[in-house]
Amino acid sequence: MPQEISLHFPFEPRRSPDSSRASRSNLQWLREFGLVTSKEALTRYASWDLSDLAARAYPDALGEDLGLALDTMSFFFLFDDQFDGPVGNLPDITAEVCDELSRIVHLDLDASAAYGSPVTRSFADIWARARLGMPQDWKERASRNWHEYFVAHIEEAANRQSRRRLSEEEYLRLRRATVGVLPSIDLAQRVQNFRVPERIACNHAMASLSEIATDTIALGNDIFSAEKEAAQNDPHNIVLIIQSMSELSRESAIAAIAGRIEDKVEFFESIVTQLPETLQPLAPSQTEQEHVRRFVLGLRDWMRASYDWQAKSHRYTTSVDASNETSFFEDLLSSSTHSGYATAGECEG
Repeated sequence: MPQEISLHFPFEPRRSPDSSRASRSNLQWLREFGLVTSKEALTRYASWDLSDLAARAYPDALGEDLGLALDTMSFFFLFDDQFDGPVGNLPDITAEVCDELSRIVHLDLDASAAYGSPVTRSFADIWARARLGMPQDWKERASRNWHEYFVAHIEEAANRQSRRRLSEEEYLRLRRATVGVLPSIDLAQRVQNFRVPERIACNHAMASLSEIATDTIALGNDIFSAEKEAAQNDPHNIVLIIQSMSELSRESAIAAIAGRIEDKVEFFESIVTQLPETLQPLAPSQTEQEHVRRFVLGLRDWMRASYDWQAKSHRYTTSVDASNETSFFEDLLSSSTHSGYATAGECEG
């Protein structure tokens, strides 16, 4: 396992003091929406220690705000793991699931009994809580980012079904959506009480910072998940792609990616240094300047949190059985509206 990989970040880790309370409320939320039902699933979920990730990624969030952040992290990982199962090779059914989730953000639908699966009901709940009190430009940006996240899962399923091997450029384009960083950064504004207006958020330097942070987190996650994805013959991992395109060993490929991550962090910091001058033509108010500062801090928190958490979470430190081990341990997609999934196992080749 690559957990011993060492990366240098020129900023200190921060952590919310409210993780214990968030963890307790999260367990109630998971049970309420049927996301974790068996004893085995609960044991494995608890071993991931997602409350630590949420506390590190959102260090200024407390109480219900940190609870929302943790519930959202739970959704991300439990939803993503569903595609370790049969659905991950079935783009038509993946599209059905993801289209339903996209409709929730586009129509601002609330949680209701109409959404039969645990995934759709839980997502409707976190989206309703996240958008509460937020300005329209934030809602539009967040809904776009969630939509792109869901749509990218359909493309991944098509790639698995066809056994298509991606180029590095194709993969990075797709990975920027599937890693879920942009919705997570949108959430930082909600749970840590700052707002970056659209005219500033769309500035090229601000967009570059978001993309660099996204790439840093995605590449780091690929290092930690390389063994699992190799065992599953999943093509969506930059370490495995570099290995397949070169004569590098797994260890050398990981070292090369680690070097890229540190280069990206250095570039990130150079952009931050120039940011006041870059944004000057937009004449940001003092309040807006403070919110930009907190936005940058939020990106730093996420980059550091992702690395620190993955280095110790049992989600990545537990060895993978290459024969049949996956992170998928409960079906959270089935409902009366997804009749095709009931026989998904029969569709496998």
